[in-house]
Amino acid sequence: MSRGDALPTFVVRLDHDDVARYAAASGDHNPIHREPTAAAAAGLPGVVAHGLLVLAHVLRAVADGAGAGVVREVSARFTRPVAVPAELTVEGAVTSVEPDGRRVVELLVSAGGRPVARVTAAVAR
Repeated sequence: MSRGDALPTFVVRLDHDDVARYAAASGDHNPIHREPTAAAAAGLPGVVAHGLLVLAHVLRAVADGAGAGVVREVSARFTRPVAVPAELTVEGAVTSVEPDGRRVVELLVSAGGRPVARVTAAVAR
C-alpha cells in the first residue's frame, strides 16, 4: 500500500462474552466491565469494553488491511467508552511511507456512529 491508500473498512461486534473472556485472559476484573450497577455508579452508559480489547481489534484491522507485516509502533487516544454490546467500525488510510518501508496508518474507530478512538500505527514488512 502507498501513501493515501485507504484501508478496507473493518467491522467487529463486541458483546458481554467477549469482554468476559478478555477479563479472564488479562486479569482485569474491574467491575465496570462486568456489572451494570458498577458501570452506572461510575457514570458510564453501561458495561464497557476494555480499552486494550478495542485496541486489539484495531490492530487486527491494521494487520489485515495494511498487508503482511508487523506493527512496530502504535499510539491511541480513546475519546469515549465503548458500551457493550457494540459494533466497532475501523476506517483509515496510509498517511506516509517511511524511507525504511514502514507504512504509517491513521485510523478512526467508531461505535454506534460516534468516534471512540483515534489510532496511529507504523507497520513494517
